[in-house]
Formats: sequence, structure tokens, C-alpha cells
Amino acid sequence: MNKVSRSMWRIAAVLTAFVLPAISHAQVTDHSELTQFLNETANQGPPPPIGTKITMANWQQYKQFMPFGMVKLFEGQYQWKMPADVELDVGPARYGNLPKTWVEATER
Repeated sequence: MNKVSRSMWRIAAVLTAFVLPAISHAQVTDHSELTQFLNETANQGPPPPIGTKITMANWQQYKQFMPFGMVKLFEGQYQWKMPADVELDVGPARYGNLPKTWVEATER
């Protein structure tokens, strides 16, 4: 074999070494938790009333209104967890909470 052929084989071997692990990792990704979450939160119903306090004692009845990551924090399955004395106060929805300087800069 000449030098060009050897170089091409080496490049192909290096690319294969990097690409194959990435492909195999992508095939074993488990999306079952996220799929289950999406199914459970598909029909949320009316939101909790303003003034509701969500704590460690009652968070499960409001989990359909929480993002996936927040549910995982409440469940405490991973290193990061909600503190035992956590309290989320439900308030009115607020829209347009943009900084005044940002609004002024975009109106120019």
C-alpha cells in the first residue's frame, strides 16, 4: 500500500472509533420517564387557586402543573432535591415582566 492509502485507512479508523460509540449511546437512551410525564400532564384541568401553598406534604396533587425537572426535584431521586421545608406560593399569572431598559432598547 502506498502512503495515501495508509493515511485514508487511518482516518477511517479514527472516525469509526469516534462515531460508533455515539451511535450506540443514542440507541440506549431511555425516554420512558419523560413519556410517562407527558401522558400524566396532557389534561391538566383548572390550575390551583391563587394563594395555594405547595409543600412536601401536598406536592403530588399539583405535580401535573409542574415542569418535569421540578417534579424530579420533589421526588428526590437524584443528588439535587427540594428542601424539606419548601413552600411554593401560587400567585396570579404575570405577563410582560421585561426590564424597562430592554423594552426601551427594542423599541428603537
